[in-house]
Amino acid sequence: MSKSAGLGQVRRSFQGKWQFPLLFCSIVLLAGVVVGMRPKRPVVTFEVYLKQIVALQKGGFYREAADLIGSLLGRERSDNETAQLHRHMARTIYLAEKKLSEHNEENLRRIIFNHRQASDGELLPTAGDLEQVARAYDWLGDGDQAVKHYRQTLALKPDRANRIRRRIIELLGLSREVSPAQVIEQIDDLLAHSRDHLPDLMWAVERKVEVLVEDGRLADARGLIKSTRPALEETPLVAELDYLDGLTSFYAGDYDEAERRLRLLRNRLRPESELAAKSGWLLGSLDYRDGRPQYALSAFEDVLSSFARGPYAAASKLGRAEALAALERYDEAAEAYAEVVALVESGAEGRLIDGAAVKTSLTSLHHSLCELDRLDEALRFVELATKLVDAEEGAELSFYLGAISGLHEHLGRAARERASSVTQGSEGPSRQELVALAKGHFAAAAETLLRLAKLSALQEAVAADAEWRAAENFDLAGRTGRVVEVLESFVGDRPLNSRTPRALFQLGQAYQASNRVEAAISSYRRLLQECPRTLAAFDSYVPLAQCFVGKGAEHYPQAEQVLLMVLEEDPTGPGFHTPRAPQFREALFRLGELYARQDKYEQAIWRLGDFLAYYPDDERDPRIRFMLAESYRRSGLALRDRSDEEVQSKVRGRLLEEFASRVRRASELYERVIAEYEQSGPESLTAKEGLYLQLSYVYRADCYFDLGQYERAIELYEKAADLFAPMLARDKGESLVLSAHIQIINCYYRLGQLDRAKRALERARWRLRQMPESLFGEVAAGRDRQWWREMLGWVGQSGVLDN
Repeated sequence: MSKSAGLGQVRRSFQGKWQFPLLFCSIVLLAGVVVGMRPKRPVVTFEVYLKQIVALQKGGFYREAADLIGSLLGRERSDNETAQLHRHMARTIYLAEKKLSEHNEENLRRIIFNHRQASDGELLPTAGDLEQVARAYDWLGDGDQAVKHYRQTLALKPDRANRIRRRIIELLGLSREVSPAQVIEQIDDLLAHSRDHLPDLMWAVERKVEVLVEDGRLADARGLIKSTRPALEETPLVAELDYLDGLTSFYAGDYDEAERRLRLLRNRLRPESELAAKSGWLLGSLDYRDGRPQYALSAFEDVLSSFARGPYAAASKLGRAEALAALERYDEAAEAYAEVVALVESGAEGRLIDGAAVKTSLTSLHHSLCELDRLDEALRFVELATKLVDAEEGAELSFYLGAISGLHEHLGRAARERASSVTQGSEGPSRQELVALAKGHFAAAAETLLRLAKLSALQEAVAADAEWRAAENFDLAGRTGRVVEVLESFVGDRPLNSRTPRALFQLGQAYQASNRVEAAISSYRRLLQECPRTLAAFDSYVPLAQCFVGKGAEHYPQAEQVLLMVLEEDPTGPGFHTPRAPQFREALFRLGELYARQDKYEQAIWRLGDFLAYYPDDERDPRIRFMLAESYRRSGLALRDRSDEEVQSKVRGRLLEEFASRVRRASELYERVIAEYEQSGPESLTAKEGLYLQLSYVYRADCYFDLGQYERAIELYEKAADLFAPMLARDKGESLVLSAHIQIINCYYRLGQLDRAKRALERARWRLRQMPESLFGEVAAGRDRQWWREMLGWVGQSGVLDN
């Protein structure tokens, strides 16, 4: 198809359809008209937004106002507009905080920040703005900055300026850096601006009198009162001057005159008036100073019954605490002092309470009670005093923490000693309660010492000693986990400290007590490798061997080698591994015990025999003799078994002779064990010692049985059965009582006395029936009542006892 033909076809397609272009143009024109008719969105000016913010502030919608300001600050603004928004943000937050009794520190800092941002934007602050910044600093407890901004506020001549002057005086009075002369200068400024406002005048006079009398200027104070009286003579405020007359007499030491004036004043006052609180507090202080604490307490309680807050209520709380202490009502005094300390900590103590003086009072009480050996009470007071120590005063805080930890340690030791002396039926706390009390004191001492160590980080000797004592106290408290934590820290932070070897040893002990055997082995080995020539290293051999024993029989050879290092080698130099050393004694005992456990009877006899020779007075001698007796008896039985295999009669005869000698020696040792334990009294024996005693009775009879002395064996078996019938003593799961009866049957059988053997069998059956089921509750599988019944039944039915 040609190009011309194509264009012609298009033209033909539009022929007769001229309406389409016209329709298109009409739609375009209509759209333009519609758009033009739509109402335009009004533009909100910045001034309108500011009016909305002010309206929200006045309505108390502070969150909404802050949100609106925040959204506006997020947009592009001129410097002046941004400054105005920051100022309104500060005012909004201030209005919200002003209604609260406790303030949010972050919000207070936001007030200061936003006012500063506004000022940096060259928007001059008003007196109200500067006062807001001053109050924010005031609420933050920054007195210096508060005074600075209050003074800047006064420079702009604010309304109610005397209110600001009053607050400046109050803050200056609380500062230790401000002299009485500087405070008086500020009070004189208030006096100069208060001639036409009597309440402010009276307030200023009272503050100045207080400063003057505390500074020892009684004549000036009385002169001020006298010169002020004409201005107040015909007003109710004149009673305030009568109170100040009493105050000056009090400071002059003229208690009678002060009391006379105050009582006359109180007779014409309403109990709920502030002046009644002032005069009541001063009367209480007078009684306390005059040695009448009971009257003082009554006066302070009277004030507190009408006033819960305010400087005179706070001062009366302190007076109450001091009076209670003077009356030796120390528990109540501690509670009262705790209230005062809480006021000081919160900054609500008022001008009449000096936190440093409270701390001194508490410290003095602590010393006095320590001298009287009333350490529980002393601890409470020194802990309260510590709360008033400035955290930046490291030396002072260290003193108090040292005192607290020392008291806890002393009280812990005292409670532990009391626990050890408690007898059944004695009055007072039980042994368990005293032990728990002791552990609580030791734990508290440890935590305090850790705090002291952290505080003394720059004093290495002090910090190391505190951390070391903390570990010791945690150990006494039974807090093994905490012992590990502290010692791990000590060893990690102080690898070259002189106590580090001992710390590694104690750490191994703590791991061992926690059943962390591998960690204990690692600690002991590190000690032996890094500090081999220390006493701590020497002490570690036996515990290391015990760790290997605890890991099982496959590690016994390692335990043996470690113990032999103590007894036969001397890696630390001459004199350490001698029988006089307690470590040598313990190693010898553990090695003999290890050989006995492994059935190495010859080595056990050698080592245990040496132990008895070296240490005849050791408290474990009965236990050693028992193990030695077992070794003699079992080694003798082994020799007898060998004799059955020997062909040569001479050798066989010597073996039998040695067998008899060893078994007789075993019986003698069992006799000695029985005698020593019986002398101590069975009721005083531990569970393990009681078991050794019972086994010794039975095994002594076994010796005579093995020697063929059946008559004597029967006598001893019957004695054992009768003595221990009420108890179930087990050796490898067998009842010793019933085993003794079986052996009696065997003895009669071997003597050929079958009738007596049958009677012995019946007696054994009777004994079995008499035993309560509870005795079989923990018997090893297969050795319950039924097993013994079947065993005795088999003996009766086997025919061996038939004639």
